Amino acid sequence: MKRSTPLGLLVSALLLFGCSGNKPPVAELPMPDVTVSPVVVDDKELDYETFEGRIAAVSTIDVRMRANGYLLNYKFSEGSEVKEGTLLFEIDPKDYEIALRGADGQLKSLDARIARLNEDFMRVERLRPGGGISREEYDKVKGDFEEAKAARQSAVAAVDKATQNLSYCKYVAPATDPKGGTWRIDRLLVTPGNLILADNTILTTLVSTGKVYVNFDVDERTLLEFQRSQRASGDTSSQNVPLKDLKVLCEVGLDTDQGFPHKGVLDFSASKLDPTTGTYPVRGILDNPNRVFTPGLRARVRVASGKPYKAVLISERAVLTDQTRRYVYVVKDEQTDPNDPAVKVATAQRVDVELGQPRGERIIVKNGLAAGDKVVVNNIQRVRPQGKVKFKEEKMPGELGQ
Repeated sequence: MKRSTPLGLLVSALLLFGCSGNKPPVAELPMPDVTVSPVVVDDKELDYETFEGRIAAVSTIDVRMRANGYLLNYKFSEGSEVKEGTLLFEIDPKDYEIALRGADGQLKSLDARIARLNEDFMRVERLRPGGGISREEYDKVKGDFEEAKAARQSAVAAVDKATQNLSYCKYVAPATDPKGGTWRIDRLLVTPGNLILADNTILTTLVSTGKVYVNFDVDERTLLEFQRSQRASGDTSSQNVPLKDLKVLCEVGLDTDQGFPHKGVLDFSASKLDPTTGTYPVRGILDNPNRVFTPGLRARVRVASGKPYKAVLISERAVLTDQTRRYVYVVKDEQTDPNDPAVKVATAQRVDVELGQPRGERIIVKNGLAAGDKVVVNNIQRVRPQGKVKFKEEKMPGELGQ
């Protein structure tokens, strides 16, 4: 009797299993539990273009005195805000006070001479009809009187000039736009005791605070697309209207802002494209009540393009990527789970989508979805195309932000 070797037993077992024709059972995968949400439809959605810009002051003034003299004092704290009409600087007024007194003395002397010559002229006027005065003497008195009156006009002008020069010894904050606003004052550049040269020496800088500009450049492609969309919609009249009168809204966000919380309007666009950069300079204006904006800050600017349209929005987390394509899972053929009426069963169908611009945690779907569609938004990695899923329905997640 021959003994079976372990190798022979293994071969016999494999042959018996192969001849039996039985296959090992395949475990059926359970249906994944997912969450679906109906798509959100917005009837007044807009597309936007976003640009990089810089904040600039509406008004900036380099403070210069209009008279020569030594700086006496200044009446402000560096970096503070000052109202229009506030006294800021004063130079030594003594020389200008002396000049004013001299001009005023000249005017008073002429007034006294005019009064005397007026009496003389009235007297010769009475004597003339009776021949009590010669023609030559009459003409001399009248001429002296007219010369004195003409000289008085020069004397009045000299007094006005001296008064004006004296007023230049003080510098007050100029008027603001809108009226009643304030200026932010920079650091002091010249200390008291130094000689100030009229219209030359810069003492400090004033920056308006009530409103600010945001300057940005529109690239050539965006400009051409905007003009094309205007022509396509038949709106060509706005091309002949100043941008300020069109009241085009712009939205602004700083580096620390979420979205674009600050609202303004466009008020200027250049008359031509800059050929060196291929861009079109544009400017917006917005209020600055809380002094959020400082000139020079970088800003993001968003401007609506085109007309409002009906759009479908979904949560960004519902979108999957397959190489270059984007797709979502939409549930079809809904049925109620007989074991749990609160749960539904459906088939997950893959749908390729064309995406538009993001809106906070949601994103616009240009093509692929329609109102009433329900997309899988949770546990998506377990879903298979045409596979069954158990789902509960919830509101579309994500905030509809800016």
